[in-house]
Amino acid sequence: MRLRVLGPLDITIDGAQVPLRSEKQRLLLAVLIGNANAPTAGSRLIGALWEEPPASAHENLRLYVYHLRKALGDRDRVVRHPSGYALAVGPGELDAADFEALTAEGARAMNGGDPATGRRLLARALEMWRGPAYGNLADHPAIWPAATRLEEARLRAAELRITADLALGRHEDLIGELTGLVAEHPTRERLRAHLMLALHRAGRRAEALETFREGRRVLIGELGLEPGAELRALHEEILRGDSGTSAPRPAEPKAGPTLFPTPAQLPHDVADFVGRAEELAELDRLLDLRQSQGVPAFLGLTGMGGVGKTGLAVHWAHRVSGRFADGQLYVDLRGYAEDAEPLAPRQVVDRFLRALGVPGSRIPDDVDERAGLLRSVLSRRRVLLVLDNARDAGQVRPLLPGSPGCAVMVTSRDGLDGLVAQERADILQVGTLGDLEGVAVLAGLAGGAVDPADPELARLSELCGGLPLALRIAGARLAGRTRLTAGVLAGHLADERNRLSELSHGGVRVRANFGLSYRDLDPAAATLFRRLSLLGVPDFGEWAGGPLLGIGREPLGELFEQLVAAQLLEVVAQEGTGGVRYRFHDLVRLFARERAMEEDDAAARAEAMGRSLALWLSLAQEAHRREYGGDFAVLRGSTPRRAPDPALADALLGEPIEWLAAERAGLVAAVSQAADLGLASLAWELAMTCVTLFEARSLFDDWRSTHEVALAAARAAGDALGEAAMVYGLGSLALFRQEYATAAELLEDSAARFEALGADHGVGLALRNLALLDRITGTPERAHHRYKEAADLLSEAGDRAAQAHSGIGMAQIRLEEGVFAEAETLLRDALRTFEDIGNRRGQAQALFRLGDAYLRQERPEPARDAFAQALPLVRAIGDLVGEAYLLRGLGQAQLASGERRAAETSMKAAVAAAQRVGDQFAEASASLGLGSLFESGDDLGAAVPHLERAVTLFAEMGNTTWRARAMDALAVTLRRMGDEEAARALWETAHSLLLGLDSPEAEKLAARLAPRSE
Repeated sequence: MRLRVLGPLDITIDGAQVPLRSEKQRLLLAVLIGNANAPTAGSRLIGALWEEPPASAHENLRLYVYHLRKALGDRDRVVRHPSGYALAVGPGELDAADFEALTAEGARAMNGGDPATGRRLLARALEMWRGPAYGNLADHPAIWPAATRLEEARLRAAELRITADLALGRHEDLIGELTGLVAEHPTRERLRAHLMLALHRAGRRAEALETFREGRRVLIGELGLEPGAELRALHEEILRGDSGTSAPRPAEPKAGPTLFPTPAQLPHDVADFVGRAEELAELDRLLDLRQSQGVPAFLGLTGMGGVGKTGLAVHWAHRVSGRFADGQLYVDLRGYAEDAEPLAPRQVVDRFLRALGVPGSRIPDDVDERAGLLRSVLSRRRVLLVLDNARDAGQVRPLLPGSPGCAVMVTSRDGLDGLVAQERADILQVGTLGDLEGVAVLAGLAGGAVDPADPELARLSELCGGLPLALRIAGARLAGRTRLTAGVLAGHLADERNRLSELSHGGVRVRANFGLSYRDLDPAAATLFRRLSLLGVPDFGEWAGGPLLGIGREPLGELFEQLVAAQLLEVVAQEGTGGVRYRFHDLVRLFARERAMEEDDAAARAEAMGRSLALWLSLAQEAHRREYGGDFAVLRGSTPRRAPDPALADALLGEPIEWLAAERAGLVAAVSQAADLGLASLAWELAMTCVTLFEARSLFDDWRSTHEVALAAARAAGDALGEAAMVYGLGSLALFRQEYATAAELLEDSAARFEALGADHGVGLALRNLALLDRITGTPERAHHRYKEAADLLSEAGDRAAQAHSGIGMAQIRLEEGVFAEAETLLRDALRTFEDIGNRRGQAQALFRLGDAYLRQERPEPARDAFAQALPLVRAIGDLVGEAYLLRGLGQAQLASGERRAAETSMKAAVAAAQRVGDQFAEASASLGLGSLFESGDDLGAAVPHLERAVTLFAEMGNTTWRARAMDALAVTLRRMGDEEAARALWETAHSLLLGLDSPEAEKLAARLAPRSE
């Protein structure tokens, strides 16, 4: 993509011009370009698009953004932020950015004494212009500041290029160009100086002097000012006739009249300042960049209260104070003060003017006139202004200088988006300190009262959340009390109920600091702030706020923007399944919870949480439906069925498994919260629904913990169906973990419970898993009977997915019996069912079994195709267990086809995938395949450890048939290596294990091994 604003707005993708549908769409893009890669507030975009915004402005804005994304062909080009929208622009995609980079590079070459290179770079930069910046959009109030800034940059680049031309002796070629530029910009003294010098060097001294006289008349007549020092000095040199060989260099800013004082108002630096190396380096870089561009540096630090913005600003200001010889000004703007109103800009300007030596009698009353006088006084000075604790951009704007020798550092809890948009300020977000930095702060403040190596300091730092204010309070408390150790204080802070109270010392309180931000919230935002703390999750999407307030989606964006702007919420990241995610700092969450307990009664809190949990359940159930193809393989209790808002569901659940994974912590917490509120049915329904995620991603701890919590809640509530469902879920988990004895006990128990309740659907699910257990443990006839009974019950219940799974199980039994035609028919029926309902995991399982069927019939090509067809399905849902099985099957098919290298790669990948999720059977079967591959390739030494690993794993699982297979393969390998005794011992053990097993496959294997064991 290429965006061009150095002339009419223009956009091309792959060389083709992209037409924009309307003037408003062009205007929207232009505003976003002017603030590229930074968020532009929604209110500013609306103000740009409509003089009188309609009631539907927010909806219309979203529509325009949608069409713009569509035109750009990339949804991620226009990113939603809490404070609005941002246009993502990469290197080389915006002509204005390329122009500024080339200009800065040319300026550096000039400053380094290389006018030829500087001239070449600056000429390249200027050649990029095709007309006035932004073309016919430039006069629009929303575009004018950005267009004006670019036009000013264009003039500065032209002046620099002309300086290079003069240094290279091209004065005669410049006269015509300079004459036109001076006529267009008659008050621009640098251009006039260039024209005077070019004329004089060309032997046209009289015209050069007339150019000065004309300029003096214009400056006095239009501005009431005499020409500046540079122009006057050049005039005198021409009069003396001694300026024909030297080009003027940019005048160094002077310190001003000596009767003006040099203010030094910075507060003292922090003696034990710790960390912030990256932030300090970035501030240094930005200062260098802006000064090299010949513009004042407007820098800002934003972040939550207590995060150390002032300390960092003052520390950096002291570091660079030597670069500002004319002084440093400082003011606490009291934007977030506990007992005072924010300072008005007129008051601050008055202070600064007096500090700079302006008598009170000369300070005008009008704030705009005062601001203009401040800029005039600073125009030839190098002064650093530190504007601490600003309320917002409006409080700061009148204080900004225009001189390129000046710099401004602003700190605020506000995001300062207005300064970014209009003044091109560079704003850094200040975060909390890391663990090591936190320990250093504590040790530095406590001094000899603590041992810096005390491990309790790390725990104390963690409990302070890395917040510098909290760390300083804790450090001061340790320093002031001989009996208070780091361990004791950490113990006090570990109790969340008292943590904020403990973080208080000498009138400085963390709680009060947060209260300054909280008090200014709108009532709805304050309520949202309090109730979000009730969720008990590490982070959350915007949608989670709706049920807490009992409102829809529309107002939520603005409320979240308020909380982010107040630094009471942090933006975690942009996610693909629900927009932005947010989180609390731990101490802010405790403050919000305190306010909720104090300001909201118990009934209001319970009602809000009830709505919230109901939405969690409805979204999880919808995600399950979309992934499974319907309400399959789950049971429903007494919780009222509520379908989620279709628009919300579509926005969140485009990839159901990914949404479940993103909300994993919230879902697990919701089960516990539902149980605590006595919502037993909601708790067990949600736990059972979440198995969709737990099984696909092997989240066994979450599976167990949610089911145990929900089981206890169901028992306490006398919910027999819930008890049976959770016993079934725990039995299924044990089966999945190859804990077969536990699985048998729990699944038999659940089947009996379901049968007693007349819950045939539950009986069918339990029988299906018991059948799988029978097949694995060597009782295929009973397995087949149970699968058939389960299929009938599941068919009556309308559970097509679970019924198809039963068909796969029966097919596997037929495969082991060598009845391939019936097995393939069952598998194809199951595959069609899963394709019909859109169940990706089921399709992959059916394809895997089909591939296995082909391998057993020595048909490696269709087997390879089946495995390859299934792999993208499991990868799309993040099913590593399924991927391990399929890679093992693919490796076997590749080996049978003679593709040894590809087979080895697939087998190794299968082992690695199984190890990542801890699936013993998948790892064991893949290890067996890999060992057999090495054995068949005569790499016997490499085969042995893989085969031994397979034997060990199958033994740990109690899977006798597969253990015997692995022992047989290992024995063959050892015999080939000459260890006849070890091979015979393995065969004897394998044969004895298989005797008495009720399995046709075991009988065949035993018959084959019998001669070997004799």
